[in-house]
Amino acid sequence: MLYTVIPAETIFQEDLGRRQSLWRHRGRMMYVEEDQLGSALVVRLLSTDPKDHLDPTLRPGARIVAGSDTERVEGPREAARQIP
Repeated sequence: MLYTVIPAETIFQEDLGRRQSLWRHRGRMMYVEEDQLGSALVVRLLSTDPKDHLDPTLRPGARIVAGSDTERVEGPREAARQIP
């Protein structure tokens, strides 16, 4: 088990070809993978509040729907970054 803030994709250098966007949903920042239907799959929750990580609607793998409480902060980026 690794205890690190570095994403697993970076450590293991997996190139999954997925594109992620940064969203603010209900006041919490997260990386998501968007689909064409306006919903998204949570990839990573960016929060230091433990309560946020216990919320099943915000966990990685949860599906969220864009609504009035959701905004895209940053457009798509490559999912995996290579370490030089």
